[in-house]
Amino acid sequence: MQISAHKVRSAIGLAFAFGAALVIAIGSFEVSVDNRLRFRPGAPSELANANHPAAPRSQTLDTRFNPPVEYAHDEFGGRAATTTARYERARTVALVGDSFSYGDEREFPNTLQAKLADALDANVVNFARAGSCSAYFAETVTEFRKRYRKPIDVLVVGLFPDMEVGDLPRVLATRQEYGRITYRGLDMSPTAARALQESFWHRSLLGLEVSLRERSSTFNTLFPPRPSPAFAVSLRDTLTPAMFPDLLASILANLSALEASSEVPPNRTVIWFAASLHDAGKRDSEYIRLSDTLWSEVSSALRGRGYIVVDPRLDVGAGTDPFTRSGHYRPAAYEITARAVIPEVARILLDRHAAK
Repeated sequence: MQISAHKVRSAIGLAFAFGAALVIAIGSFEVSVDNRLRFRPGAPSELANANHPAAPRSQTLDTRFNPPVEYAHDEFGGRAATTTARYERARTVALVGDSFSYGDEREFPNTLQAKLADALDANVVNFARAGSCSAYFAETVTEFRKRYRKPIDVLVVGLFPDMEVGDLPRVLATRQEYGRITYRGLDMSPTAARALQESFWHRSLLGLEVSLRERSSTFNTLFPPRPSPAFAVSLRDTLTPAMFPDLLASILANLSALEASSEVPPNRTVIWFAASLHDAGKRDSEYIRLSDTLWSEVSSALRGRGYIVVDPRLDVGAGTDPFTRSGHYRPAAYEITARAVIPEVARILLDRHAAK
């Protein structure tokens, strides 16, 4: 059976028209919607431990956010006001935690670190690493203390109670993946990262996906990225009271390891809870009730061991637009957190001074 030339031309014309309409639609969508993703830069062969200090006296431009944010790191690799920050006071307060403690997406003056430094007569150093969790706190502090030799008087530890991507979901991920690795700025298991290093084909596919996600809102809308199981194991649909003892034991064990690595006892450790964008406006759900019950038990157990616990989450959540689109804190949320944390730290420093 022969197909007439007219039908062939018609089919070609329809295909061309469809293609042109598709290109116009995609172009219009790209112009009107910005759904592009941004990843931390890194060489294709990079296998970096994101929980160790940054390069001393380095500056990093974080292009994941709009506008991009520049972070300065001091001579010890911790976040600082400038790369030449000096710590000449007698006392030291050290921040430990994840992106909330590090100050992701915020210029330095709007971070918790800056507010502590302005209010306290002490060096305020930042041992936090974005994306970290309590499973890595002891290791991180150990690495920082190889560079920062002064004794630590007070620890200010940030915990993120979000049960989708917060501290405990990340702790569970470390159990499954045996460590958190970044490859080209992406979180994945060490096994997956090594497989990428050994396969040109898989590296090429990953490079193509990263390029599309950074440049195409259409691609991200049609094929939304899924959370990496190497980063966090969500408990939204699986959390039960039977899990509470194991989860609580994990946090207590991680903080005990932090106590050993920092040489700071619980009565000189202030732990604050960061509010979650995921939980905002969902206070009546069964999942939130379970989460609140668990973290109430965590708070009680921590206080029972002598830790100072402050929980400004409700005050932060009641504020006007406290979160960025990515879930980090806006300046007002850090103001609320600082008002809760500073009096406790100041009291410990005063007691330390009086004991001399």
